[in-house]
Formats: sequence, C-alpha cells, structure tokens
Amino acid sequence: MNTQIIKDEIARVNAIYSERKFDFDCNYSGLNPAYLQRTQSIEKHILITLNKTGVGSRISSLNILDFGCGKGKWLARWIAWGADPSKLAGVDIRKDATSYASSILPHCDIRLMDSLDIPYQNDTYDIVFINSVFTSILNENVRMFVASEINRVLKPHGIIMLSDFIYNNPRNPNVRGLTYKHITRLFKDMTIVTNSRIILAPPIARRLVPVSWKLSKFVEAAFSFLKTHRFVALRKEQSIEPIAVRPVQGRDGHYF
Repeated sequence: MNTQIIKDEIARVNAIYSERKFDFDCNYSGLNPAYLQRTQSIEKHILITLNKTGVGSRISSLNILDFGCGKGKWLARWIAWGADPSKLAGVDIRKDATSYASSILPHCDIRLMDSLDIPYQNDTYDIVFINSVFTSILNENVRMFVASEINRVLKPHGIIMLSDFIYNNPRNPNVRGLTYKHITRLFKDMTIVTNSRIILAPPIARRLVPVSWKLSKFVEAAFSFLKTHRFVALRKEQSIEPIAVRPVQGRDGHYF
C-alpha cells in the first residue's frame, strides 16, 4: 500500500475532525435526544449479537479492539457490559482523542496510529468493533488495506461488529456510503452472522425524538427505508492464505 496515499487520507480525516470539533460537541453526545437514540440503536444490536453468537456470557475473558475508538465512549460501554478493561484496546489516528481516552481509561491499551498498520500481533482479538469508520475513508485502496489489517488481528472464529452509513451524504463530500455488497467485498472470506438496517434518518430523528420517543421508535421499527445505517456482524473462519507477521511495538516502545 502506498504510504503517501495513507498519510494523505489520515491528514484529510484529522483536518475534518479538527474543524468540526466533534469530540466535545454536545450534539454528538447523549445530551442530544436524537443522538442518544442513535447510540442506543447500535448498543442494542451489539448486545443482541453477543447473545446470538454465544460469547456474551464470557465477555470478561474476551480481547476486544475498538478500531477508530475516538475518545473512548464505546470502550466505556464495553466495560459497563462486563468486559475486562485490561483486555480492551482502542486505536485511532487522532492524537487529542486517544490522549483523552487514555486519561479516562488508564487500564485500557489505547494507541495512536500514525499509519493504518494496527500495532498488534496477528490473531489477537476475539471481537473488533468498527463504528462509522469506513464511510470516512474515501480511497478504495485504503479501505481495502484497513479491512486486511482488521482481518489480520482478528482471531480465527473471531467476530467483527461494524456499524456505518449506507448512503452518500449529498451535503458532505467527506462521507462515502458503505453498502452491504461493499462490506462483503471488504471481508469476503467471512461468514455473515447478522445484517440489519438501523438508525432512523437523522433529519427525521432530530424532529421526531424530542416530541415523542415512543413514536420515533415505532417509525424506526416499522419503516426500514427510513433507516440510514447498517449493522453487520461477521465471523472469521480459518485463513485460507497465511497472513504476514508484522513486528509489533509494545506500550514500552520495544518491538516483539
């Protein structure tokens, strides 16, 4: 993978997040009812998947990676569900976000990526969670590289949980929709465990949720075409082709 292309993509994403001040905008927190509903929709499908795959009962023993962890809000939820903080890890390309996440979650292994090489060994994680990451990546080759890295660090029979936009955003050229067909292309050797459309379209949710939570939940459940995201869980089977082993840098700076 061309390193300059990756650097350019990282710089572009960092610039967008810096301009939007996303991490500390109350509109992207539970203080916003529409955003809270969106978060709970994702949360529900994660918990359903944990039970469906039979791993929920042993969540405290699972190694879990949040790829694109931001300031750690989903890592905190994994802890609330019973995950062991020492078995949780998060990676992101945004320095301020990872610094904040490390400060509030000191027992989690949170790392800044200056490239998109995930700094962990092959077959390390039982679960990799990815929320709203691929739609922020516009370059197709970079998308494919990120998917291959996620596949590399996921254990055989491990599970990917992915939530992302389905559609392009006509008002935001920095968002590129992720279709089901595209997901199966990125993770072509994996088995689909669950595939659901989720999250009421934000423009509708912003109007409806503050008026009636029950009505918004009904509309979300009844009208699939009004949902703008997809939640997919995939299970990794044994690798058909061997994956190259990378030297990995530990938290102490040493490679192994």
